[in-house]
This record gives sequence, structure tokens and C-alpha cells, in this order.
Amino acid sequence: MFEVIILNDNLKLRVYISQRIKYLRTKKGLNQDKLAELSGLDTKHISRIENNAPNLELETVEKLIDALGETNATFFNWKFPTNSEEIRQLNNSLDELSDEDQKEVIDALTLLVNKMNKSH
Repeated sequence: MFEVIILNDNLKLRVYISQRIKYLRTKKGLNQDKLAELSGLDTKHISRIENNAPNLELETVEKLIDALGETNATFFNWKFPTNSEEIRQLNNSLDELSDEDQKEVIDALTLLVNKMNKSH
């Protein structure tokens, strides 16, 4: 099971990016060597980034997002729609939960959506 990483006020952006890159890399079954190859970066650089390297350049982040097959929106979890009042209320309720409880809700919703997609 993968850990869900949520960008919030208590998590520095650099740490979030480092954790998100590692999460997506492992979720996609890539090792650091393969991600280095896909991004045009050195394997040691990938390792330093995943271990919260200081001075992370935006160009490097963009290369990694591309190499992981992500968009900026999916990488930073900005794809969740908030154009309906119900979704806004749900999102606000989720923000009040602990990280562990948020993960349980996300896991349950993922299972439900996957089940619904398979039935269509």
C-alpha cells in the first residue's frame, strides 16, 4: 500500500516534491536508474532529490514530472474539482480529518470509483 501525500501548511514544498517524486516513481514501478534515464538526470541526482535535496530547480522538477508521465495538475493534486457546493463541503470536511483518516477515506473512495468504472 502506498502512502498518500497531501500538500498542506505543515509540509514544506521541497519536502512534498521529494516525497511525491518517490511515491510516483515507486507506484509506476520505476527504479531510480530508469527515472534518471527518462528524465535525462543522473541517478545520484534522483536520489538526492528524493532525500530532500536543497536548492531544487524548477527545470529539474519539470523534467521529472514529464518523465513520470504526469501533468502539473496531477503531480500537485490540483485536479480535484471544487465547482459544486457538495464537493467544497466534502473537501472542507476532509481537511478536518487526521492524515490517517484522510487516507482511509481516499482508499475507500478509490475502491468505490474503481468498482463503478468496471461496471460501466
